[in-house]
Parts: sequence; C-alpha cells; structure tokens
Amino acid sequence: MLRERVTEAIHVNKRRTVRGDVFFCIDQLTEVAQRAMSPGINDPFTACHCADRLTAALYRACDRAMPVDRLADENGKLRVMLQKYGWPELVESAYAPIRRYGFKDARLVANVLRGLTQLKRKAPPDRHDPLTAQADAIRDAALAADLHGPDLEQVEENHAAFIEGHVLRDWPA
Repeated sequence: MLRERVTEAIHVNKRRTVRGDVFFCIDQLTEVAQRAMSPGINDPFTACHCADRLTAALYRACDRAMPVDRLADENGKLRVMLQKYGWPELVESAYAPIRRYGFKDARLVANVLRGLTQLKRKAPPDRHDPLTAQADAIRDAALAADLHGPDLEQVEENHAAFIEGHVLRDWPA
C-alpha cells in the first residue's frame, strides 16, 4: 500500500516540466524576455509582458510558505532531503536575467520596478530584502546604461516609488 502510494507520487522524466519545477517556468519566461530584448528583435512589449507574468506568479507566492527542505517521519527521523529554494532564489531567478538584458530600455526597467513595488506591498516585511536588492540592481544597471531625459526620470521615479511603497501608473502615453 505505502509502496504504491509512493510510486504514484513520483514521476521521472527526461525533461523538466512546468508541473514539477517552478524554476523551469521562470526560466522559460526570462528566456523569452531576453530574446525579445536582443538587438536583432528589440521587442520591449514582449519583454514587459514576460515581466508582468513573472510578477503575477510571484505575487501569488509572496506571502505563502516556501517548501521545507527536510522531511521527517512521525518519530522525527529524517527521511527525505529536498533541494531547498526560497523567496530570495525565486526573486533572483525571475528578475536578474531580465535586468542583464533589458537595462537599456527605460520602459522595461520601469515596468519591472512597478512589479517589484506591487510585490513589496503584498509581501511580509521579512521578504522585502530580495525585492529591494533587485530594485536597486536594476536601477543601477539602468543608470550605468547612460539613460537621459525622460527615460532617466521614469526610472528614478519608479525606483523612488518602490522605496516609498506606492505604484506609479504605467508608462506615459
């Protein structure tokens, strides 16, 4: 009986799946965003859409318990050790790849900063540090890209809004 239940609960596959690997989902979206921001394609709309989807997924997870890395039996004896990941790893894997490729596009930078602000507003305070690290890193990358005028203002306004905890409206028309 127990053997059958365990066997039914374990699925072995040659490839990663969206059902069993949250980082696979994140990797897929960040890959599309990175490709969209490549010089040959230059499609910030698609990159912003990917960032929005990542933010929506993290929004659902930001106040949930993260998986435990050790499972014990009823007597407290360790039975299973899992690969541990937590909130910081989710935030890093979602936004760092986009930051590396999209820092020159003020619209994408502002979009990600707005998403981080939404997460900060919902997440408990003990989960703010990874969000702040990403917001600061994306702002710094954008400033290093030598943005000027309205682009620089938009990035600075959205970073300030993140620090203050209020979400600015979308990119000006």
